[in-house]
Amino acid sequence: MRDKIDYLILRIFKSIVYRLRNRFKPKKLDLMKWAIDSPVKSTVYYTLIDSGFDIEHFRVLNGKYNHKANSKSSGIYAQTRRNVHRIEKGISASFLKKRNVFAKEYIEETINGVEKLLDSKYIDTPFHKWSFDVLNSYFSLITLDDYFNNLKNKWDEIVKKHPLKNGENIVNYSPFQHNKLPVSNISFTELDTLFKRRHSVRWYNDDEVDVQLIKKAVGSALASPSACNRQPFEVLYITGKKLEELKPLKLGFEMFSDSIKAFIFIVGDLSSYIEERDKHLIYIDGSLFAMSLMLALEALGISSCPINYPDVTNIDNKVQDILNLEGYQKGVMLMSVGYASDNSPIPFSAKKGVNEIFKEIN
Repeated sequence: MRDKIDYLILRIFKSIVYRLRNRFKPKKLDLMKWAIDSPVKSTVYYTLIDSGFDIEHFRVLNGKYNHKANSKSSGIYAQTRRNVHRIEKGISASFLKKRNVFAKEYIEETINGVEKLLDSKYIDTPFHKWSFDVLNSYFSLITLDDYFNNLKNKWDEIVKKHPLKNGENIVNYSPFQHNKLPVSNISFTELDTLFKRRHSVRWYNDDEVDVQLIKKAVGSALASPSACNRQPFEVLYITGKKLEELKPLKLGFEMFSDSIKAFIFIVGDLSSYIEERDKHLIYIDGSLFAMSLMLALEALGISSCPINYPDVTNIDNKVQDILNLEGYQKGVMLMSVGYASDNSPIPFSAKKGVNEIFKEIN
């Protein structure tokens, strides 16, 4: 009975909010002036007056809930990736300063996570290999008391149960010295030329791009940095019927939509996080990946155009329906790709000068 009363109160509150928003719409500017004094007032404003953050609250809360409650979300995978990365950072630090014990507060959680992922066959070979090499290195470094001995025994059983394939031990995926990185023969001039060569191309010829080339570029771009190596996104390559369903949406590509033969859609996964503080990481990590991807495509002779993906609720919902996305998934960037037509016009797009944006602080 009490639950029914609580839900009734929430329904009444929702109705009141809708009415308040309609009533105070003409007075928004005055109310903004009142609300900018403090975070609490701003929260009241966006709760009772303005719907601008409704969709973000919806996506972030979906992510937080599904992180723990939905075994099909990326929650446990993201959490375990983060923990393995935290452990490898501890191993890296031990190169400089010997540490007998670290990661004690989450090592058991990490082992359980790796075991669950391996048992479910959810993960691919790179994570399998990476987690094994990092955790094997970890147990070789720490002092093994009774607690860690028990964990080490459990870990040894997991390694026996899920052995790596033949040949996978040639390269070690645990931390290494900086001087072991691959040598790059790319000069700054060559890199600068690639940056300046990459321009947004909006008109493409009819040549079809081999999807294997797209996957090759994606594979290269996955080397981009990501907060705690969670890589909280997936890449959708959209052609055919679904492409035509997306084209009518007002996303800023109307003038050249007829020329587009394929979209790449980077979709953030908010179920990768349990804390609201991380809500913007899908955009940071997704954008770091997107820039690397565009440069990789350019190096393969494939042109691209990143398309603004505004946070507009009705468009967001339409995209979600067309692509069958989950409530915790959020578009980060839409990108058209293809081979540029010979006469494709390119805006010059003069960039800001260094002195406009660079400030030295001592």
